Amino acid sequence: SNVFAAPQAGLAGPEPTLSPTTSLRPTVSDGYQMTIVLQLDGFPRETGWSITSKDSMTTYMKRVPGYYRESKKLIVETVPLPEGTNAIFTITDKEGDGFENGEGYFQIYAADGTLIVDEGGTFESSKSVNVFAGKPLTLSPTVSMVPSISPAPTQGLYPITIALRLDQWATETGMSILSSDGNVLYEWPPGSFGEPNQRFVETVQLPYESEVIFRATDTGGDGFCCIYGDGDVTIFAGKDAADESAVIESKTGEFQSELSFSFRVGPPPTSSPTVTSIPTAANTNSISGSPTVTSQPSVRSMEITVVVQFDKYSAETGYFIDSADGTTNYVARPLGYFQNEQSGKVIETFSLPEGINYRFKIIDLFGDGTCCWAGAGYYAVYEGKNVNDISSQLFFGDGEFGLEREHFFTVGTALTPAPSMSQRPSVSPSVSPTTKPSISASPTETMYIVDMTIKLDSDASETGFYIASVSDGTVYFDRPPGYYNGMDKETIEESIPLPAGQYHFALLDTGGNGFCCRNGFGFYSLYENANGEVLVFSDGQFEDAKNETFSVGDFSEEEVTKSETTGLRGSLIHRQRNHAD
Repeated sequence: SNVFAAPQAGLAGPEPTLSPTTSLRPTVSDGYQMTIVLQLDGFPRETGWSITSKDSMTTYMKRVPGYYRESKKLIVETVPLPEGTNAIFTITDKEGDGFENGEGYFQIYAADGTLIVDEGGTFESSKSVNVFAGKPLTLSPTVSMVPSISPAPTQGLYPITIALRLDQWATETGMSILSSDGNVLYEWPPGSFGEPNQRFVETVQLPYESEVIFRATDTGGDGFCCIYGDGDVTIFAGKDAADESAVIESKTGEFQSELSFSFRVGPPPTSSPTVTSIPTAANTNSISGSPTVTSQPSVRSMEITVVVQFDKYSAETGYFIDSADGTTNYVARPLGYFQNEQSGKVIETFSLPEGINYRFKIIDLFGDGTCCWAGAGYYAVYEGKNVNDISSQLFFGDGEFGLEREHFFTVGTALTPAPSMSQRPSVSPSVSPTTKPSISASPTETMYIVDMTIKLDSDASETGFYIASVSDGTVYFDRPPGYYNGMDKETIEESIPLPAGQYHFALLDTGGNGFCCRNGFGFYSLYENANGEVLVFSDGQFEDAKNETFSVGDFSEEEVTKSETTGLRGSLIHRQRNHAD
């Protein structure tokens, strides 16, 4: 069978490949990203798999027996398939005993993180399943029998030149060009650029007048600028990277983990022509001459910051940010993306168009979230970059979310349609006011001071904690692992103001051994300052995480048990499903 290659008609650009490349030329993806997850048994060299077209004439990706060599390893691979096609996934075992004792399994996830195949390892020589690359098919609407007048013109290609100036850590930088619906058109992954401070110039062919997204990433989390070099990226219409009149967009390299912006393929926008007033004609419905064309107003972008505290199985966790209707993907962190962040905390900042409704979806491969016995994980999303400003927090969630959880939120001011104007005045003014006027302002909220003491062990950098509301998950105080670096065996004292309520006090240790025992005897305590009441006291003997609950002041039970959907400025959908055997 033939190995799949993306269509190349009229495309003057890099050669497509499905295997990793260190070339400076990008790979081309033809569509829909599917994620393959394999849990291998003790004989990994026996296992292979392939994804082919339904007629078996085209092989999209293949792993032959012998490719995997590490016993009992969790494998996560992403495969691009032509969107809208049916394919066959076949797993094989050359010894004819599947995954030994059924201890392994295989799963397939759609681009939005939906689990579509979940199979155990009990098979003999092979097992095949059908997969569809795309969203589930729905019934087509009724089609009118009236024929179209003329076929739509074929969309041509237009040259776009990217000029990228890197800093001294060029290997950290990657970039990609995506269609407006999130499909990767061209990609240069981190590691593609090896020469420090180089200027990289490449011309690609893109569909004329389409809206595309440019995305730059940096694995070091510091962009490509400032103290490490004066980096920038410029997009030119055409093939000349020296023609300043052809500049479509230009950005500095001052960002953290990701820089994204969209642009329209074609000549750069020109200044608006002078508009002259047209004499008013008396009651005419006809329009003479060409209509005045006005450019669409530019869409402002706002930054949001995503914080995720992982458990010790970070490869199992991913998240996505899509439009609320699911048609456009803005941020994708698929399963396996965070495989090196075991028990770590990741902070990423992204730019999103203002006023749009978004869906944040966090997923976990094993359906146990990021919590409990494997660690005390959580996540939060903020407007802007200041994660210490609790007022900018859009929503927060603890790690106990099962297989997946969704939040819906809006960045900035929500876009609303213009109000309709009545063609007739009101007949008479309203006699009574429509709402009851406010008489007085709300009273100031009482704050309770909680005094905290922690005696650290000899590995203080491993220890962290946070205090979060039980009722809505708001994080009131946060000290991530690494905060106490260089403070080995010291005693930490903090005074924390909290409103009346019930709280989680979650302790974290990235070393998996608490803060005690052979590394030094540690402990922690919480006291209410006003009356000296002991809220929490214990030694530091735990593993990855430990959770305590305490309360201060007077509060209603209704406040504690209220639905998660009322928390902060985002609504929430929580799902927990049993993992299939």
